[in-house]
Amino acid sequence: MQTEQAVRRRRRARVRRGTALAAALFGWLLTATPAVPAGPRGWLPAAAGLYGTAWWQRPAARAAGGLPRRVRLGGLSIGVVVRVRGLVVLGVDGQDPAARAGIRPGEVITAAQGQPLRSRAQLAALTAAAGRAHRGVELEVADGGSLHRIRVRPVRAPGTRGWRLGVTVQARFSGVGTLSFWSADGRRFVALGHSVVRAAAGPVPVEGAAYPARVVDIVPSTPGEPGEKIGVLNDPPQPLGRVERNGRFGISGRTEGTAPGSPLLPLAAPTEVHPGPAWLYTALRGSRPQRFRVRVLMTLPQDRPRQRGILFQVTDPRLLSAAGGIVQGMSGSPLVQDGRVIGAVTHVLVNRPQLGYACYAAWMARDAGWGQHPGTQNAKTFPGRQESRRPAPN
Repeated sequence: MQTEQAVRRRRRARVRRGTALAAALFGWLLTATPAVPAGPRGWLPAAAGLYGTAWWQRPAARAAGGLPRRVRLGGLSIGVVVRVRGLVVLGVDGQDPAARAGIRPGEVITAAQGQPLRSRAQLAALTAAAGRAHRGVELEVADGGSLHRIRVRPVRAPGTRGWRLGVTVQARFSGVGTLSFWSADGRRFVALGHSVVRAAAGPVPVEGAAYPARVVDIVPSTPGEPGEKIGVLNDPPQPLGRVERNGRFGISGRTEGTAPGSPLLPLAAPTEVHPGPAWLYTALRGSRPQRFRVRVLMTLPQDRPRQRGILFQVTDPRLLSAAGGIVQGMSGSPLVQDGRVIGAVTHVLVNRPQLGYACYAAWMARDAGWGQHPGTQNAKTFPGRQESRRPAPN
C-alpha cells in the first residue's frame, strides 16, 4: 500500500504536467489570450517563396481518414446550457484542507461520501454534516483516466457557523457560441470548434442542450481587448438539439424538431484547404447568419488533429466596422472556400483581432464520430501552405 503522501505527490506532478483549467464556459466562447506572440511589427514568419522551403511547408501530417462527403451549413448563434457529471474545481484556497489534500484546479469531484455529485449545494450539505460530526469528507476526484479517493476534513468558515473545504466548484455552465454545421440528414450537429468545459486532463463529459439565440448587440474588438456578442435565448426557449458529447473540437449532439433547410455543401478534406479567399458565416444581428469575406493566409501541417489549423484574416469592411474583426461568441462560425466547408473559428489574436485561427472541419466531424470521408482514404500526408508574399511588380 502506498502512503497518502506518496499518492498526493504523484498526483501533484501529473497536474503540473497537465494543462491548467482553460475556462469555465465564458473562456470557451473564444480564447481571449494571444494565440501566438504578436509584436508591434507583426509575427508572421518570412515567406517561403523568398527564403526557400520553410518548416510549415514540409509534409508533416496525416490526412484525416474517414469523414462524411457533405454537411449542412450552419452559422447561427446558439445558447448552450450544460451540466457536468460532477463538479469542476475552479480554484482552491492554499491555506484550506482541499489544497493540503492535493486537490487542484481543473480536476473533477465526481462523488462525496459515496454519493454522485450534482450541485454545489449537495457538496455543501455533505461538508456541513461531516463538520458537525467531526469527520472527514471522502471525495472521489477524477484526474484524467484515474479516479482517486481523498479524505478531507472540513474547517469552520471564518466569521460564520458554517463549514468549508476551501474549494470553488461549478456544475452548470452556459454561454453563447455558433453552430458550425449539421449532418447531411440534419439529424446531428456540431458547434463551437473547441470544448465547452475543459479540465486539467481534457474535455469533461457533459449533458445539456443547445438553444437558438438572438444577437442583440456587438461589443467590437480592439487591439488588446477582445469584443463579444451579446445574445439572448428565444422566448420561450425551445431546444435546437441535445448535447451528447463535449470533445476537443466542440460539442455535438442530436437535433430536435424539424431538419434545417440550410445549404448542403461538400466537407473539405484538409488537403483541399489552401491560401486564398473564403467566406465566414456568422450572425451579427438576430439569428440569421450572414456571410463575410475573409482570406486564408496559411494552412498549418498537423501530425495529429489540433485546433489551430487555418490562419485567416477578416477582409470584409462590414465585419470590420461592426465587430472590429473576430469577437467572443464567434467560436464555431464556419468557413467556406471553393464551395466547401473547410473549418470553424476557434481563436482570435488579441493584439490583432482581424486575424483568427480555425480548426479543420474534418477534425470536427471525426471528433463527433461521423464516419468516413472517401476523399482522404488514400492520402498519406498533407503539407501546410502559406500565401505567397512576393512583392508585386511595379
